[in-house]
Amino acid sequence: MNYTKLLNKLIEESGMQQKEILARCNEMGEKVTQSYLSNLKTINGKTASEKVSKIIAKACNAKYEDILTVQAYIDKAPKPILDFFNYAKESTTANALMFLEGQKDNMDEFAFKKMMQDKELEFYNQTLAEFICEQIQDMELPTKEKFKEETELIKKAAENYPEKKNLYAIIPIDKNKSIRYVTENELEKLN
Repeated sequence: MNYTKLLNKLIEESGMQQKEILARCNEMGEKVTQSYLSNLKTINGKTASEKVSKIIAKACNAKYEDILTVQAYIDKAPKPILDFFNYAKESTTANALMFLEGQKDNMDEFAFKKMMQDKELEFYNQTLAEFICEQIQDMELPTKEKFKEETELIKKAAENYPEKKNLYAIIPIDKNKSIRYVTENELEKLN
């Protein structure tokens, strides 16, 4: 998918007419003309500035406001960079599917197969720009305070376990929850 196709997809998914989108862009402080938007929709290789791309994405209620900007960079990226991002997407997808395989024992066979098919289709249909935006959104760079807090949690957990046992980190899927450190004995009790 390129910028032009993604823009058309966002406009279609918004359910709005071009006039509505242009009005929303204007309300957000960016005057986008009908002819300019038409050019962006029809001329392959034409992209808007980062500012205009972001405003158009917001006007279309896109899930990621930087999606068009990211797509514009993807369109111009050299092959080694594209190869790297495609590899990252494929390996992340493979890891996510492997993680989901762990749910097999918690579901009946039909429900599990359906879930796996749905997830595989979802990952397959995800554009590279969506993948990158999702990864950026999920990134949380640790602050010094957060690093100190995590170090203290590890130290506290390590104080209470025998030297020959392992210490485990339970990493929640919800990024707003903290990592929990447990001893091997505590982990066995959780199972």
